[in-house]
Amino acid sequence: MSAHVQPPSNPPKQATSAASAATAAAEPVSSQRKNPLFAIALAIVGTLPLGLGVGVACRARSVETNEAAACSAHDESPVHDQTASAHEAWRNLSRADDLFRAGDFQLALQLYQSKENGDSLRPSAERVLKIALCREGLGQHEEALTALGSMTEHASDEIRSAALIARCRIQLRRREFAKTRATLGELLADQDQSAVVKDETQFLLVIACLLEDEAGHNDHEHDRPISSLDDALWLGPEMLAPVTLEAIREPIPEVSRKALAAGFERIQNPRLAPCGSQIRFSDSLSEPTNSATSSSSSEEHEPVASLLTDAAIEQRREAAEQLAEHLLASQPTHQLAGILQLTLGEVSHRRGDLPQAASRFRTAVGKGISMRSVVAAHNEGVTLFQLREYGAASRALGRFIDSVPKHALRPRALLLRGRALLELGEGALAAFDLKRAADSQGPDETRAWATVFMGLAHLQAHQPKLAAQDLLLRRDHVQSEPSRTAAGFAVSLARLETLPPGESLDRETLFMLRALSKLDPQADWLGAAGRMLIGRAYQRLNLFDQAAEAFQLALHGEVSEPLASEIKLALAECFFATGDPTQAQTWLADVRRKHPGPPAVNAGLRLAQWELAQGHRAECLAICRELWQPDAELAPVLRLMGEAHALAGHDELAAECFAGLHRP
Repeated sequence: MSAHVQPPSNPPKQATSAASAATAAAEPVSSQRKNPLFAIALAIVGTLPLGLGVGVACRARSVETNEAAACSAHDESPVHDQTASAHEAWRNLSRADDLFRAGDFQLALQLYQSKENGDSLRPSAERVLKIALCREGLGQHEEALTALGSMTEHASDEIRSAALIARCRIQLRRREFAKTRATLGELLADQDQSAVVKDETQFLLVIACLLEDEAGHNDHEHDRPISSLDDALWLGPEMLAPVTLEAIREPIPEVSRKALAAGFERIQNPRLAPCGSQIRFSDSLSEPTNSATSSSSSEEHEPVASLLTDAAIEQRREAAEQLAEHLLASQPTHQLAGILQLTLGEVSHRRGDLPQAASRFRTAVGKGISMRSVVAAHNEGVTLFQLREYGAASRALGRFIDSVPKHALRPRALLLRGRALLELGEGALAAFDLKRAADSQGPDETRAWATVFMGLAHLQAHQPKLAAQDLLLRRDHVQSEPSRTAAGFAVSLARLETLPPGESLDRETLFMLRALSKLDPQADWLGAAGRMLIGRAYQRLNLFDQAAEAFQLALHGEVSEPLASEIKLALAECFFATGDPTQAQTWLADVRRKHPGPPAVNAGLRLAQWELAQGHRAECLAICRELWQPDAELAPVLRLMGEAHALAGHDELAAECFAGLHRP
């Protein structure tokens, strides 16, 4: 077996000379030339230098390639690969920014923290700030403060200002007012802050100083408006994203390309961006600021600086109120203007200035739909309810109820609106809202009182069977005083009014008297509607003096219509029953004069009936003619006129009246 090795057509000079030398040395040994092993050895010796040369060349090329790759990785000079990576990072972070602006903080947080977004073109401090803002939006205050604390000392001035503002918001919502003022003092110490930073700092400082004096107040649950520091008001993206961080607000593709180009230039020129430096996209995104607006004079800083002193809280509050009025007048569209209006309303409410509080809350409602407007509507409704402006209170609370079906305070709002409708004499509508409040997942006290007032609403609407039925189904809701006593009264009155005529009242009368003896007619929860029902219970028991006393007590203060006219008509009946027609006629005349429409007609009919019962036929007919109106219900008037003509012996006129054919 023989092997033939073909040498390369153009062998290297080194290999050729080596082969020639080997051949010259072998010529004297002619006997070995015929041995096949000699040919094989000769081929190996001839190709060995060639193989060694190729190996060294490949090794040198491999080393050169690895060194070039390492240099590329260090200097990032291949722009094409880095551009693709940067665009991918920008796209991922742009998606995260979109989710942030949409309020989906959980998904935005995942994208901000993902490994794909670790590109060096994206400033890490800016990304850390966005992560902290997402945690703030998720209510993770401790984690957010930890992230913010790690960047306030080493970040750029713009990022540091945004981080301080975010930290201030969290401290303010945690009612750490002294820490809030200290943090804001750090921002105000820098005289070169932009106008937007100064504005937001002033708003936050005013809110902190206004609420610091109110921190120790504890209002009753049913009287308490929602605090202006409620988390729901601060969780919107427009509230969390600092106005100084334009990268969150406007990730515009054209602008991003400019930022990428600037980043590549800095990477390729180490003198522009030393190792470890951060490139801020906000440098390319920020708008030029007017030096006239960004710079502030010493006069403008004086009232702000006075709020950072250790002066008395009252002095700071007075200065804060003056500055608040100035901020609202000069910047009514600032994102914190609505919360500042809520804060002023909250302060006025706790001072007892309810009209001013209602006005502030009404202004904070505005025209748009937002959590701030919904909270302001709730607070306005609560304040108007306390002012006994029940119609306006019902409308304001209705806006809150319809806007946030899952809000924790919705059951309480339903209870308050039901009570407002009850005071307006709208028993059927009140029962609907109160039933929803009683069947909600609200606090036990809210459900208990909703059950009580639901029964009272059915009774006011003359639905005693529904009152007894609904109270029986929800008797487990009422387990403590004083709601238990109130529920006992409602059940007793419902049972009393559902008894068939002629049935013995002895047992129900005993229950009713026992329930009435436990009630305090002066209790605030009763209101005019509750006292009117107490009077009706006494009236059912033929205790007219006690009934008249309860009705008169119900009329103390402003009572809305139609409840007011109903109470006055019942009061007139009590005076007729006790033999005091003069007092009865006085109340009927008052209804005819002050309450036009059906109440005036009913009062006139009752007065005409009394005149007819006294034999005053002419006076009865005169009143009936006064009641004759084109849009009035004429059947009762004609019936009474027919009775008057029949008593006088005018049978034809009486027949015409009874047939509905008579016209005066």
